[in-house]
Amino acid sequence: MERELKIIEGEIVPIYENKKGERLINARELHKILENKRKFADWIKQRIEHYKFTEYQDFFTFHNFVKCDQKDNLGTKTKEYYISIDMAKELCMVENNETGRKMRKNSNCTRYLKRKSILSSVLQTKGGKGNNRMV
Repeated sequence: MERELKIIEGEIVPIYENKKGERLINARELHKILENKRKFADWIKQRIEHYKFTEYQDFFTFHNFVKCDQKDNLGTKTKEYYISIDMAKELCMVENNETGRKMRKNSNCTRYLKRKSILSSVLQTKGGKGNNRMV
């Protein structure tokens, strides 16, 4: 699934685009940039539940196999979350730390995310994307 995404902006947090032209952020990368000390899986699950984010509307998930040992093909399965730009902005707002504040206040990031959200809305209205689902 991840190979179907391409990075279109990588300045602050990488922004990916899928085949449908939807812009997404890897939640694991955002978690790292926000410098949250909690275990990623616990953090994202709690945020999704507490702020009532909806799968296939605000985010989608898939499992990724990560090799630990090249020789024996041993590894582990991780659950990856790709989130909408709106969800990423909200997560930055509620993080309540200096990094989250910097990301919110960074004019380039905010302007870029806003411009892409507006563009996406215009394309959906005019271009007949038809559905707001990410997958």
